[in-house]
Amino acid sequence: MEKNSKKQIFEFIKKSENILIALGTRANGDALGSSLAFYLFLKKLGKNVDIISANSPLEKFNFLPSYDKINKNFKADREYIISIDVPQGKLNQLYYKHKGEQLKIYLKPRNIELNREKISLQSGNYNYDLILVFGMYDLEMLGSLYEENAELFFETPIINIDNHPSNEYFGKVNLVEITASAVSQILSEFLFEIQKDSIDANIATCLLTGIISETKSFQAINTTPKALEIAARLISLGAKQQEIIRYLYKTKSLNYLKLWGRSMARLRYDSQFRIIWSLISQTDFQKTQTNSDDLNLVIEELIKNSPEANLCLIFWESAEGVQGQAQIIKNLNLEELQNLLGGSFENNKINFKLGTTDITQAEKQTLEKIKNWLK
Repeated sequence: MEKNSKKQIFEFIKKSENILIALGTRANGDALGSSLAFYLFLKKLGKNVDIISANSPLEKFNFLPSYDKINKNFKADREYIISIDVPQGKLNQLYYKHKGEQLKIYLKPRNIELNREKISLQSGNYNYDLILVFGMYDLEMLGSLYEENAELFFETPIINIDNHPSNEYFGKVNLVEITASAVSQILSEFLFEIQKDSIDANIATCLLTGIISETKSFQAINTTPKALEIAARLISLGAKQQEIIRYLYKTKSLNYLKLWGRSMARLRYDSQFRIIWSLISQTDFQKTQTNSDDLNLVIEELIKNSPEANLCLIFWESAEGVQGQAQIIKNLNLEELQNLLGGSFENNKINFKLGTTDITQAEKQTLEKIKNWLK
């Protein structure tokens, strides 16, 4: 089935000329690396490619090749067809004039009368033959891109490449491997099998960035021997491992460090249940000029500095109310915790929303629920 999916994907690519790559609202390093790698691959094949995002991708990945090609202002274009009932040989002339914002089309028929009933306007095709999405278990993860262009995603074939167990298989072709450490690993194997010679140093760097980001530099529990093998092959093809490590783990912005400092100031630890957690307010985001996308780095630092903990939680204030994120460090059942908290599973983290705007109340209720579960 997997081999068949790969062949189908390549067949779709070969017959498509205008291709769209869409990033989700919470695209992480894995999804970003995969998307940019495939963008570069498609450009090599001579395809017309656009890569779009509903919001600004994480700036720490701006060292990646073609990062500047990501378009944040997108509205799908489609053609419109004007149909006019005119018998063969009865049209003398057709021309148009475009003045200001008005387009006028002129027809000169021969020996016939035209009226409104003989003229109709129809919607034609969109200007894309194919859509590719990486690391998304449903289309709602596209946010406003999907909401504002629903017909485009309904009418255009979608290739869905992912490793989430909760993937809804929404694509025309679905390449979903839940045992893969990263989507970039799946994509690497696809390119190795379909067109290995197309993988240059830039494509390899994008793919390796996705794997390193998703596996926390091969230290996370989701790291498999296959991921290590793929990473080694990418490095042999020119992937810039040291540059990736430097940008992702050794170079941190002053704004991020300020946010991390505020989270550390509110850090709490329950030694009985081995839970660490912290709270981030709207003021924290404003004062540090950061946003919720930067919290992934904060959680990574909290985990790195709390080896004795089994579970890490972070709560933050947003326009939609208090939200939370949980990441199991060790010894707990992820599926049971997701059932307990609700929300969605994404990139080894559980994202959930609390039905309140009071962050201290959300903290108290969630911790009570988790402690009762742990008992």
